[in-house]
Amino acid sequence: MYKTKRNPEQRIRSLRQEQARCDRRLTVWLEAGLALGVATVVSWTLSQQMFGAAFSVTSTDRETLLVQGIWNVLMYFVPGSLFALTAGCFAVGALNALGACLADVRCRWLTRRLRHDAALQPGGDKPGQ
Repeated sequence: MYKTKRNPEQRIRSLRQEQARCDRRLTVWLEAGLALGVATVVSWTLSQQMFGAAFSVTSTDRETLLVQGIWNVLMYFVPGSLFALTAGCFAVGALNALGACLADVRCRWLTRRLRHDAALQPGGDKPGQ
């Protein structure tokens, strides 16, 4: 697609909007990561406590051993999955923070270039003064 060339003011405005979107997305991903982190800790704690209470007495019953084996796998699998989702949310949040920082750097660079170009023009007044 052909992209029209915009003037620096429009580019700065669009970069500011992009930065605001990145900030909102960062907040969403970090809140989701925090919620999943809390769910991970609660899930792990509850499953450990319930497993200890349910199978405190050693039993040689075959059905009890089968349930104990399945529950033992699940009590590590579910919190592990939640932890992986937590790590993913924080990673996406970090990438969004990086995007916001890059948008800020580009915006500052364009603003400085715009002021420099305005100073070089005849009449030489810098914008904003």
